[in-house]
Amino acid sequence: MALARQHNMTVFIKKYADHLLLALNNQPLFLAVIWSQACLESGYGGSDAAKNHNNFFGVEINNRIKTFSSPKDAFEYQANLFQNPNLPYISHGVLTATTAYAQVRAIADSGYYSMTNDETLATNWKGSGGVPKGWVWNGYTWTGSVWKGSHFTAKESSDHYYNNLKGFIDDALLLLPIGKVNDAGLASIQRSIFNLVAQKLP
Repeated sequence: MALARQHNMTVFIKKYADHLLLALNNQPLFLAVIWSQACLESGYGGSDAAKNHNNFFGVEINNRIKTFSSPKDAFEYQANLFQNPNLPYISHGVLTATTAYAQVRAIADSGYYSMTNDETLATNWKGSGGVPKGWVWNGYTWTGSVWKGSHFTAKESSDHYYNNLKGFIDDALLLLPIGKVNDAGLASIQRSIFNLVAQKLP
C-alpha cells in the first residue's frame, strides 16, 4: 500500500507542483498537509471534481461542485480556508502547529470532516458515482446527504480523518522531508521535487 501510495503521490506532485508551490509560498501551512489532503480527497487527482473542475477537496457551493479556474486557485482556497477568522481552525491551533502531524490533528479536531456526511464509508459499495440513496451500511441508511440513524461523535470523526491522512503524511515526508514553503527555500524545494520525480518515475 505504501509503495503504491508513494508512486501515486509522486505522479500527483509532478503534475501539480508548480500550482502547489505558488499557492503555499509564504503561507503557514505545511506542504505535506495540503499535498496529502489533495491526494486523499481527490483520489490523486482522479476524481470527477478534480479532472473537470480543478477541485481537489470536494468543495461544494449550494450543493454543487465548485469550479476553480486553475489547480492553483483550488490550493489557495484550501490554504485560505484554514486562515478564515470566522472558522474554528485558528482557535484549534492549525496555524501555530509546529509539525505536519500536529497541523493535521488540529484540522481534524476543528471539525473539518464528519463521518455522518461521508458517503465513501460504505466500502462494500462497488458501483460508480458514490453510495446510492437507500444503501444500508452498519445499520445506517444513506439518505443522499447523511447516514440516517448514525451517532458518530466529533471525536470519532476527528480520529477517523486523522488516521486516514496520517499514512499520506508519512509518505509525503518520506518522499520530500520538508516543511513550509517560503521564498528562501523555494528553489531548494523545486530541486527536491525534480530529483524525486527523476528517481521515482520513468
